[in-house]
Amino acid sequence: NRVSAVTFGNSATDPKSVFSCDEDGAVVAWDRTTLKPAQNFVLGNRKIPASALAVGCDNNLIAVGTDDSEESNVVFFDRRSSRKLGEYTQSHTDTITQLVFNPHKPTHLTSSSTDGLMCYFDVAKQDEEEATISVMNVANPVRKVGYFGPFSECLYALTFNESISLFHADKAVSMAEFHFVRDLLTGAGAPSDYLVDCFYAQGKQPGTKSQALVLVSGDHKGRMYLSDLTLAGVQRLCVLEGEMGHTRDVRAVAALARSPVTGIPSRLLSGGEDGLVCDWRHRDKLEATTAHGRATRRAHRTHMSNPM
Repeated sequence: NRVSAVTFGNSATDPKSVFSCDEDGAVVAWDRTTLKPAQNFVLGNRKIPASALAVGCDNNLIAVGTDDSEESNVVFFDRRSSRKLGEYTQSHTDTITQLVFNPHKPTHLTSSSTDGLMCYFDVAKQDEEEATISVMNVANPVRKVGYFGPFSECLYALTFNESISLFHADKAVSMAEFHFVRDLLTGAGAPSDYLVDCFYAQGKQPGTKSQALVLVSGDHKGRMYLSDLTLAGVQRLCVLEGEMGHTRDVRAVAALARSPVTGIPSRLLSGGEDGLVCDWRHRDKLEATTAHGRATRRAHRTHMSNPM
């Protein structure tokens, strides 16, 4: 079955578990040590496609978004008992594309949908209307959503139309909209065919106030760009390219080791349509590792290069 979402939840408190859902409605907690299912969660009496997945509250609460021709709901399960706790049925009218718990507020959850809405909930409240903190109208089908800000108080939304919207989560106030962000990227020296994702970078060294919302974009040849996204526009930070890098569209990225001063990653993982997982590292001797199936290759020519 086609897997629609995978998450580790809180791997610090539960390092052995990984969670997945698929288009046949299977929601599974896997044991990473045995590579076998540890728990199964049942959405309903019929097969309901699961399109999004999030694990919160110290891995005790599982939220599943559905992609149903009749209704699109957010369904909740108790991890400890595998019991279905309830569902939110009124917030979205189309496919739920992503669910994300707030890292600073464990019971706060954001949902996004192709109906163009982002909903911000306090899932400690069972009643959907009481649980709804805010509803944000992006006005375009939302593909990716995530938090940013020192206290994860803001949200970014990437749409299927390759636009970006920024909101204050609690107040549902629009901070900025970039409908032609690819034009801005081209002007900044980062000509991109598509947007991959964003991540928040904050310097953690005492006495620093460095912070940035970093936008990852790419072209159809596999080249990736990291750019600083502000309310005023974009500024290119660096380009990721090389002989052993991607050759087709990049679909996912994960920031790992970060600079303590700027918060910008010194290590980045990326996965692309070429079947490669690339491990990008910024060191005195720049290098990147790519893995394709069981084959692992190392290339010293692949690098992060600065715009200077």
